[in-house]
Amino acid sequence: MSDYSTDSHHLGGGDVHTHPLLLTFERLVQETAHQLAPDYPHISIDTVRDVLADAGIDEYLRQAIPVSQGRLIVQRVQVIGEKRRTESGGTKRFEYQRDLGTGLWAWVGPNGSGKSTLLNCIVWALTGADSGISKRVRGWISDVVVWFSVGGEKFTSRVNRSGESITGGVFPGHLSLDEADLGFALPVVSFKSRDEMRDALDVFFMRQLGISSLRWTAHGSQKDDPDLHAHSTTWRTYAHAIQIEDDSYDDLIIDPQKGYGRQDRKILEMMLGVDHARAVAEIQVQADFAREAYGRARARVSGKQSGIAEQVLLLEQERADLEKAITLMQSEPTVIEDDRDLTAMREQRAAILTEQNRLAEEINALRAQRAQLERDVLDAEREKIALNEQNEVKYLVNSLAVVRCPHCEASVDTPERLARERDAHVCFVCDQPLQATRILGGDVKVVLHERDEEISALRKSIKRSDEDLAALEEKFSAHQVEAARLGKALESSVQQARKGFTVSYTNLLLRKGQIEGQIEQLRRSQAEVEDEQKEVETAQLWHLILQTAAGIADESVYSMYQNVYNALSQLVVQLATDFGLPDLERVIIDEKRYVRLVQGGITIGHNDLARSERVKFKVAFHLALMLIQVRAGLGKHPGFLIIDTPGTAEVDEADLVAMTRDLVNIYDEFGDQVQILLATAREEALHYLPPAVVQRTNGEGTFF
Repeated sequence: MSDYSTDSHHLGGGDVHTHPLLLTFERLVQETAHQLAPDYPHISIDTVRDVLADAGIDEYLRQAIPVSQGRLIVQRVQVIGEKRRTESGGTKRFEYQRDLGTGLWAWVGPNGSGKSTLLNCIVWALTGADSGISKRVRGWISDVVVWFSVGGEKFTSRVNRSGESITGGVFPGHLSLDEADLGFALPVVSFKSRDEMRDALDVFFMRQLGISSLRWTAHGSQKDDPDLHAHSTTWRTYAHAIQIEDDSYDDLIIDPQKGYGRQDRKILEMMLGVDHARAVAEIQVQADFAREAYGRARARVSGKQSGIAEQVLLLEQERADLEKAITLMQSEPTVIEDDRDLTAMREQRAAILTEQNRLAEEINALRAQRAQLERDVLDAEREKIALNEQNEVKYLVNSLAVVRCPHCEASVDTPERLARERDAHVCFVCDQPLQATRILGGDVKVVLHERDEEISALRKSIKRSDEDLAALEEKFSAHQVEAARLGKALESSVQQARKGFTVSYTNLLLRKGQIEGQIEQLRRSQAEVEDEQKEVETAQLWHLILQTAAGIADESVYSMYQNVYNALSQLVVQLATDFGLPDLERVIIDEKRYVRLVQGGITIGHNDLARSERVKFKVAFHLALMLIQVRAGLGKHPGFLIIDTPGTAEVDEADLVAMTRDLVNIYDEFGDQVQILLATAREEALHYLPPAVVQRTNGEGTFF
């Protein structure tokens, strides 16, 4: 077992806290303008500064990062329910409980004994996610109580399931089931449904652990929803860094099929304490929305421009043909004896052209209406995002009940605190500046609901406009074809200009005047489109500046924290080698935060390892992610890790022994600073685990 001491030598040489140059708003402006200058000399540094400021990037870079409140330690777990017996059809009440604490705790028992269920009950009480509990067993459980602490504060998470109904909350202090139900203490957060539970626990733990929400974008999965949406990471997302499930060894941190936007990267950055990750994520979100706005504006204007140009070209060609016919009649006058044969054709063509003009006006009006609807949807989406951000900040600032000063122990009156925070724009307790946000009247949830309804109605209107537009364009195309056919028939008669000539000189002049009027009207429409083209150019400018700034910010943050990534990589190599992973030379975390391995001189990914090797590497990676916080104070990992049946079938006895020995050594050295919950079906682990930390199955071969 290698030494896991905390000296700087083992952290990659030098001070991992040393940053080459902090990322500031002005530095980002300067570097963005400098990078754009060679290819876009017309973009001034003032333009770059204005765009980034208007997008709120300066605020993102100034916002304070929440400070971690301490480590997460589970002190006790209690699970109550009725176990259904398939052989008799009856039920048997069970009540499981176990006292825990810092250090290493293990459950050893065969498959199906309930190890994973107990660990997932803890996860459920801490995150609101119960997907790890099988549906069959989920119906057995009626109550879960978990005592835990964050730093010096103690809490109780109490969950009650009645059928499909979920209720409960998080209470201050360590309360029994009866004390929680009888209201001995008011809950810090409460919930009455599965969704409320997840949302409440997300807000609670992100505040307690000092974890920030990182945003990312993705298109809607529904076919009728092509819009770009912003999503946010939650405590449930980050909880993938504190649980290694028994079937999750094919992915290093999180299954990519469970989400979009490289959530594995966001989990890694937050657990390593990359404070600027939130600002980089927000810049990329703004760049993504700018790209979407530019693409839509360009498509809209391009469609109008091509449509107008095509109509002008057709009309100019028809006018040229008419001028030839008029010239022919002027140079070779011919007596028109009888035009009755072509009267019907001429009237039919005139009617088609009149209808064609009307259709063109309706098509242009519909396109303008649709463009306005798209702008309305975009405005509503932006307002919704702003409301969500306001609601999150308002909740985080004002939902925390402060009853006394943490410094002088003086009591604090809540109305007085809120009034002073509103007037001074600083926190009543810590005097830190509060985030500026819009002030809206009324209930934000009601407003958000109204915006959702408004957006839904607008999208339906857009869909109807698209259908109407398609029908009109199909009809317009048919009219064009018929008008061209009739025009050619009349033109042929004009070119003959001999006995039997049936088109009058007056009608030719009249049609020429109509065409010139239509061309003039189209020219005016073209001028309006040119004005819209300026909007396209502005959208393009925003996208160009924001995307460039996002790349610069990402590279800068990677450079700032490269020593941290190197320190993590070295510790992973050390642990994985101790676990029996052969020929591992290096672990590389590249500029995109992908984890690469150099094994036997070949660079590979985690999934390129043999399955038994993936188990060892993943356990080593997550242990390193936790230990680097203990060793050097890096990151915001809560110091809590669940390892569920590590490689029951894949890891041989020698490697399992090595892993168990290393876990015990970590327990011996850092047991008072971390908590590791281990479940295994391998009996040989009992020879190396301290008896005091092991719990085995009961007389029935189960834990409950």
